[in-house]
Amino acid sequence: MPHTITDIAAGETFSLFLTSRHTILSAGIMENDDESDPDETLRQVHEIPVEGEVLQIAAGARFALLLVRNRGETEVQMLRSVRGPATTVASLAQRHITDICAGASHCVAVSGSEEHTSELQSRLHLVC
Repeated sequence: MPHTITDIAAGETFSLFLTSRHTILSAGIMENDDESDPDETLRQVHEIPVEGEVLQIAAGARFALLLVRNRGETEVQMLRSVRGPATTVASLAQRHITDICAGASHCVAVSGSEEHTSELQSRLHLVC
């Protein structure tokens, strides 16, 4: 079964593609990748290893944020290399995160209204 692209996020020097299989494909380089990439393997589309099912993707300039279902729980993971691995954002481990977004040099996670109050400001969590 071929991959179907369901979402795209682009950083300064890379692109991510979320598939219907809840996996991520990538092309380009990120913050912790060797920019020289002599054989240009990172610039070719390839799958990034992520533990769990990827639900959402967001890209900053040279990093990405992932919303992942892992072992029945939803968690936020940070990706700083197109080689992987993504790492769990520990400060959000006890939050029910429902959405993520990223700008050039920051990223934000939004928790569900049942987590705090109905005020949106108290549900926003600056991740990086």
